[in-house]
Amino acid sequence: MKQASYLAEPYVSSIAQLIEDMEQGHLLVARFQRPLVWTEDHQLELLRSVQRGLPVGGILVWRTRGQKLACYDRIGRHRLRTQPATAGSAEQYVLDGFQRLSTLYSALQREPGSMDIESAEEAHEELEDELLPPRWYLHLEAGEFVTSEEEAPHLLPAWVLLDRMELLRRERKFSNEGWVEVAETVFAAFDRFKIPVSPLVTDDLEIAIQAFEKINSQVSKVGRLHSAHALSWSPEFDLLSEASRLKDNLLAPIGWSRLDDDALLEVCTLMLGLPLDGRQERVGKALRAKPETLREAVVALKMAAEFLQTEGIYRPDFVPYSRQVVLLAAALHPTRASASHELLSAWLWLTTYAELFTGISGGRFQRVHEELQRSGLTGILTWPGWRPFERRPLGGRLDLRSARARALVLRLAELSPGVRPGGEPVDVHRLQHENAATEVLCRALTREHVLAPLVVSAGNSFLVSPEHVAEFRDNLWQVAVNALDPGGEVAVPPLTLSWLEGHAVSFQALSHLANGHLDAFVLQREADLNRMEADFLVSHTRRLPTIASAATS
Repeated sequence: MKQASYLAEPYVSSIAQLIEDMEQGHLLVARFQRPLVWTEDHQLELLRSVQRGLPVGGILVWRTRGQKLACYDRIGRHRLRTQPATAGSAEQYVLDGFQRLSTLYSALQREPGSMDIESAEEAHEELEDELLPPRWYLHLEAGEFVTSEEEAPHLLPAWVLLDRMELLRRERKFSNEGWVEVAETVFAAFDRFKIPVSPLVTDDLEIAIQAFEKINSQVSKVGRLHSAHALSWSPEFDLLSEASRLKDNLLAPIGWSRLDDDALLEVCTLMLGLPLDGRQERVGKALRAKPETLREAVVALKMAAEFLQTEGIYRPDFVPYSRQVVLLAAALHPTRASASHELLSAWLWLTTYAELFTGISGGRFQRVHEELQRSGLTGILTWPGWRPFERRPLGGRLDLRSARARALVLRLAELSPGVRPGGEPVDVHRLQHENAATEVLCRALTREHVLAPLVVSAGNSFLVSPEHVAEFRDNLWQVAVNALDPGGEVAVPPLTLSWLEGHAVSFQALSHLANGHLDAFVLQREADLNRMEADFLVSHTRRLPTIASAATS
């Protein structure tokens, strides 16, 4: 067996040697690394850079004899050793450059299908339920790297570029002489390409993780949970794996497994008593000292999700502001003074309709958290803003990704709208699990009917699943036509009136539509929706002991 290629001093390595080091276990990937997250475009750009002889940056590795860490056992379709291949040798872990190394390994390592049959079948079974990484080929006509699910005569598997004997065997079968020149040119580029490698030699895990975090925070946008994962990592605690397990066990059964990881980390931060100032180093160290906080946070998030479901919000995408989930979880956790359901319901909708979290800073978010905690202790809801409470009216243009759009979906859902008069009401629970908010709040009238600004207004937004929009529009037109009698009076039967009310279409709005005043119809319905929101908030605003802000700046 070949010895590891690394030395005590910085050195340069060929791509083939680095890949062999990874395959043989001379170069390990500790689980504090984030997985391969580069897009195909990023991976393609790396392969192009090697092909053209452009620098791709160096690799930083950590060498230690005193630390043995849990490691990833696979990159994409390929197995990795998780222990050094040579007994007694120093472990060497990738600190910087994993995205580049994993791209090269995934593209250029011999595929599992070219191993023995038993190993190939085992690898396929492990991967069959996962999103498979792409297969990379050199397009011999274009001279460029591409991905493809099927082989073709003009597509040379990328791994062949590191196997001279296999390349010669395939070249003898090429039907085009020009392909040989292309393959040889690219083979030579990969064969002579060198990558600098710098070792960090220490047995101090803390130093290695700090180096990893410092480098990754400077050169890439590492997700906050991944950053905390590296900083909290220990042989006994793997934040990413444990978070995934807890979400699968506690949140997935209630449909909330897709909750944003940042929300989980922020709940942990609050429960650790730390400020939300973005300093992941303190959070990571605190989680390493108190790993049980992670489970407590997921339990609290489950309680928040169950509370939100009673408010008609069945999945994270439909929460008006994601940070509302964070603060509700912190308020509902059993170790805290439990606020009443009525108080939390009022807080949820008052902060939504006042658009309190729009553009909120970390310092102000901290103040909102402290105010809600205080309300839980006193049982008195005080307004946590820096301005007096004021419901922000629906604007002329409704952004379907906004908090107000999500809130409008929920208000309309309470009216039990249907596609046709007398038909089944829209199943909002199903819609929330199958579609995003931007897909269930649809436009009834188009630019052919009303002025362009009104097409995207709240008054033209209806709760109808995408596949039923055309049918709903036809029904609305038909109701309007039938409502106008020969004398110019507007009248509708009770069943039709109930259907219109289910979509917040008032008698005044219908009159405009029946008389062909379509712009007036949209404007009237928008006014009606604003009135509906104001009526909804009446009971909640009564929870406030004063309209004045409890915290002014």
